[in-house]
Amino acid sequence: MPLSKELPQPATTEKAKTSTLVIFALMWFGVTFNNSLSAYMLPKTIEAIDNDPRTIGLLLALNPLFGLIAQPLVGLLSDRIWTPIGRRAFFIIISAPMVAICLIFIPEATLLWHLFILVLFFEFFHDVIVGSDHPLIADLIAPKDRMMANAIIMIAIQLGSIAMLYVGMGIIVRDFGDTRLFHVAAVVQILFVMAPAFFLNEKPVQRLPRPKLTIARYVTDLWHSRPLRKLALTNFWIAAFDNLIKVFMVLYATNALGSTKPEFGERWFIHNVVALALALPVGLLIESKIPKQLAIMVGIGFELAACIFALFADDINDIYWIALLFGTGFVIKGTTFKPFFTEFIPKDIIGQVSGAINIFYAVGRLLVTYGGGWIVYAFSGNYRILFYFAIAAGICGAITVASVRDERFHQRKTSESATQLE
Repeated sequence: MPLSKELPQPATTEKAKTSTLVIFALMWFGVTFNNSLSAYMLPKTIEAIDNDPRTIGLLLALNPLFGLIAQPLVGLLSDRIWTPIGRRAFFIIISAPMVAICLIFIPEATLLWHLFILVLFFEFFHDVIVGSDHPLIADLIAPKDRMMANAIIMIAIQLGSIAMLYVGMGIIVRDFGDTRLFHVAAVVQILFVMAPAFFLNEKPVQRLPRPKLTIARYVTDLWHSRPLRKLALTNFWIAAFDNLIKVFMVLYATNALGSTKPEFGERWFIHNVVALALALPVGLLIESKIPKQLAIMVGIGFELAACIFALFADDINDIYWIALLFGTGFVIKGTTFKPFFTEFIPKDIIGQVSGAINIFYAVGRLLVTYGGGWIVYAFSGNYRILFYFAIAAGICGAITVASVRDERFHQRKTSESATQLE
């Protein structure tokens, strides 16, 4: 069935403001510092109390579990409320200090149940922040500027991850210990996430006549659109693919390759350096030259190459090559996916549909995070086995996204051809 060539009216057509892009960059720097801490420090923090892979997987699964609950809920509520500080900003400003408090106390936990409670609250409020952040690019950035805006966000994401991996794990942990890094992360949440949110300058949503929202309507608002349906399924496979790599990478490096935490941080951060260097040129190139579904497939291809290399790696310096391939694929895929799916979302239900698409990501991440621990346990602690499952998920993601046509790209090319003929 051919896809409709009609795209929804965007929330804004105004040129992106420099101040808005700076705020986005600051916030995503802070969010990513926290994400990287969760991905690369938290597994080792849990392992120090209980080294059973099933326990590690269970606690790490709290992040996607709350993503499954919090992000869709925040998306719905932030579409429908208005406060003096905005819609999405309201949830960010409340949640960031709660995340900071948890970060202060997590390294002090000595019992598993203490750590469980702290991680539970930490992941819940972190997911509220992420659920509020995701719709902002569609709220405040016109479609023609979204690839550039997302490239700038991607640069900030890489800087946040580099700061955590190279400065945090590579220097702070080595010289001052784990606790100091968690305390630095708490300060980052206040300065880079909460404070900039006060200046987002959001606008009240323009409501369109729609039937009363029910569970069935919530599903059909996403599922009736073939592009959104396919991209939601792609998001599921991307979540499984990326998180089988990222969530367990530090445990793979320390257990399979014999790396220490500082050695891992000093090598794995290369994937962020690559993504940092490529983000802006990749964004500009894809916007003008390449259909977005093809760009996502190319990104997945690079990450598949990283997985294959990891299967045969036998030295800690091989992490450099894995990081190089993964970083290249991640920046191509990551710069493209969000601007692509936001083009198909009606302007008055951006938070709702973004939240629904995030459900697919959360389910994929939840399954592989918890299931990954059981897989490693079944294979006697062999973290290398997870890359086989990652390869399967990546292939499924590439096949799914291949069927989504980049309508705006083709409309622009058709218009350019008509102009040349005139």
